[in-house]
Order: sequence, then C-alpha cells, then structure tokens
Amino acid sequence: MGTGIILILLTPFICILAGLFLFHAWATVRYTIQHRKPVPTLVLLGGLTISLFVWPLPPTMEETFFTSHRADLEEVVALAEAGLLVHGEQQCRSETAFVYPEGYEHLQGQMTRQLSCLFVYPQPDLTVHFQVRSFPRAIVYAAQLYPLDEERPSGICGYDGTVYLRLDTHWYICSFDVN
Repeated sequence: MGTGIILILLTPFICILAGLFLFHAWATVRYTIQHRKPVPTLVLLGGLTISLFVWPLPPTMEETFFTSHRADLEEVVALAEAGLLVHGEQQCRSETAFVYPEGYEHLQGQMTRQLSCLFVYPQPDLTVHFQVRSFPRAIVYAAQLYPLDEERPSGICGYDGTVYLRLDTHWYICSFDVN
C-alpha cells in the first residue's frame, strides 16, 4: 500500500483528533477565564511546547531515497571510481556532469530530463553528487572523511553548499545556497 493511500485512510482519524484537541484547548481556556485559575492553561501550553521539541521530524525525501536505493547508489559510485561514467549528448556535457548509467535511471528521482545529471568531482578525493529532486539538496558520497565541526567543509558540498545531515560514514545530504 502506498503512502498516499495510508494518508487518505488516516485523514478522518487525524481530523477527529485535531477536533478533540481544539475542543479541549477551548474548554481549558474557558475554564481558566471563568474561574481565574491559570494552571490548566499553563499545563496545556507547557505540554504543547514540550511536544514541539520532543516530536521527531519526519525524514526528508533524500533520507528515504537513500535508505531505499543505497545499494544502487553505491554501485554508481563504484562505476565513478572506475571511470566508467559517460557524458551525455544533449545534457551533462560539462567535465563534471555525467549521465546516469543504463539501468540506474531510476536514481534520477524527480528530476526533469534537463537536470538529470550526476556530478563527479575526482580531485582531490572522489565526491559524487546525486540530485534526487530539484535544488536545494543533494545526496553526496565523499571518499574522504571530513570533520563536521567545520562550518563549511568544502570538500563535501563545494563552495556554495553546507552539510545538512550525515547519513553514514561517507554519505551526506548537502544543502545548497539558491541565491
């Protein structure tokens, strides 16, 4: 079952829960106003504040894509290390842009045909950028390990990017400046 179907099935339950929460919040504030006792409202606001910090963020599209396609991404990196990637005729003609190898086109994700290149930077150490969707993020393989305490470890994301998240030892999500 796809994620969309699950969300459609859960929507009524989510709406009912949201309605119950709003009714409870309204009743709590009303009680506070009528009885001049702020404790219930403070408890409600404190609970909301804590839940915002404790509630985990959903994984990004790049994280879920990496999890489901890691083996294929590693195979493409092996092809890049061996120098077996080719430049395209219509697109991917720069010296660092390559067409996805045959059989790995599904790694282009939601990219348009004009932007469906992967970028390989062999010097000083191999770095491969996979654009899974349009900017501003990319899944990046970096052969060299970089300390993430640097503000902008340029060996991973280039001059206009920063590390958004480390996925694994050599795998990162880079976030790029759009301006």
